[in-house]
Amino acid sequence: MILPKFASARLKCAKNRRAGLTNVDKFIDLEIKNQKTREIVIGEYRKFHYRLLLCLVSFILCLPVFFVTYAPLVDYPNHLARSFIFHNYESVPAYQSTYVKLIEPIPDLALEFILSCLLPFVSLLTVSKIFLLLVVLFFVIGCHRLGKAIHGHPTFLALPCCFFVYNSMLLYGMVNYVVGLGLFCIVLSYWLEWNKKWTWLRFLFVTVLVMCAYLAHLTSYGFVGLTFTIIAAWNLYTKKDTLYTAIISLTPLVPPLFAFLLFMQGSGEVGEIEWNTVGEKLIGTLALVISYNYKSDVFPIVVFIAIVGVLISQHRRVNVVLPTFIAGAVLALLYFICPKVLFTVSER
Repeated sequence: MILPKFASARLKCAKNRRAGLTNVDKFIDLEIKNQKTREIVIGEYRKFHYRLLLCLVSFILCLPVFFVTYAPLVDYPNHLARSFIFHNYESVPAYQSTYVKLIEPIPDLALEFILSCLLPFVSLLTVSKIFLLLVVLFFVIGCHRLGKAIHGHPTFLALPCCFFVYNSMLLYGMVNYVVGLGLFCIVLSYWLEWNKKWTWLRFLFVTVLVMCAYLAHLTSYGFVGLTFTIIAAWNLYTKKDTLYTAIISLTPLVPPLFAFLLFMQGSGEVGEIEWNTVGEKLIGTLALVISYNYKSDVFPIVVFIAIVGVLISQHRRVNVVLPTFIAGAVLALLYFICPKVLFTVSER
């Protein structure tokens, strides 16, 4: 086909324009691919640093357990003595004449269960150190997993929260309570991740974890039950879940409830209900940071606020996950209106 000169010139210009557009498109695609690759690399880089810092924090928190022979925890020796007597009850007549051995689903058995499993193999002091290490690691794992479940990815905010394991409850020797806190975070993390993706294996695993939380400490089961209920009610209210799925998600709470009723029919009792003053309640809000020396408590508080401030400043905005935020707010409100002592357990 023979075209006039001006027609062939226009055709060449059109081909050049199309070729130019194609090259631009390829360049844009390359930039997009490079940007995605850069984001992936940065994400992996941050994950590596997070894991490294998490291991470092865990190591630092475990150091006091290694360097202290006798842990200066007020009520801890009583727990050790009770567990030791329980383990050697059959072989010591004096124990049999003084104490009564009960086999019940008592919601305060974290230390007793670990010691009964390990005492046949190692000494009491070694078991004590192993248990305290488990207390620390349960708390660290709970902070890590809960942060990941709430935000959908590991968050650096979990790292300073790990240091709260050395709180006044632990220093008072309420080791089962602190174990229960760690288990509460772990149970909630799995429940949040699997709430809409249940399988029989996952359902059984969460149910077992809830039962472990109950046996560790009664407050742990209370935290789990309230949080599950509040988030399930919110999802039902916002129509994210149906009534059927909400009931299924709350079913893991049922077996510990039967265990508690069995316990109350045995040696369990409500006990005397004691109420606290407003001043003592306000002081109790500092339980996560109060130690033996009030003056030395100022330093970790300032460091924690500084670390959180730096981490928040690294993000353009703070994401608030409303269901878990509401659950936390309700738990904080219940702290102020609950009695000081209930079921012979102190709210401290």
